[in-house]
Amino acid sequence: MMQGIWAISHLYPHPRQTCKPDFLKNISLNFSPFRGLIYHFLKNIHIMKICVSSILSFVFVVAAVSFKASAQTISDKEIKTGTAPITNSLNYISKLKPISYSYDQAGYKQLNLPGGAQYGFIAADVKQVLPIVVGNKHSWYQAGKGSQRVVTTPEVDLKQLVPLLVSAIQEQQVQIEQLKLEVQQLKSAK
Repeated sequence: MMQGIWAISHLYPHPRQTCKPDFLKNISLNFSPFRGLIYHFLKNIHIMKICVSSILSFVFVVAAVSFKASAQTISDKEIKTGTAPITNSLNYISKLKPISYSYDQAGYKQLNLPGGAQYGFIAADVKQVLPIVVGNKHSWYQAGKGSQRVVTTPEVDLKQLVPLLVSAIQEQQVQIEQLKLEVQQLKSAK
């Protein structure tokens, strides 16, 4: 359950009396959108009063209305269909060409590109190997007074590469274990 709090506060002059619980009737609600909300949740009202006595004595009143909303949790397994293990991922990963690069910030100021060294891929190269992980990024920028333009650039979705990388590591581990076994067999045959 999520819990939300909506609060009204009001400062009242108080002539050296104790705080009384009937203060709610004195709160004026000049903002109509919340009038119904307070009425509806009146039984859930939590009241906090702070009395301050000094030369001028005030009562600070806060009424908070709590409300509840439910949230639904759905397993990702429930919403994903056609699941299948990833195979031959090592073949795909070995065809990718990771690069280091810097953006041409001076030539493309309007795109607010990050500075410094970057690591990644050329999207066109990745698209030849794994077209499913390449999409388009749309960047809007001001092109004069009252005019906007959009630049579309291909972009590699690096999050989609993670499952392929995990699968490739698992494939390599199987190969490593097989090679270890062969080495053991060769050593014991001598």
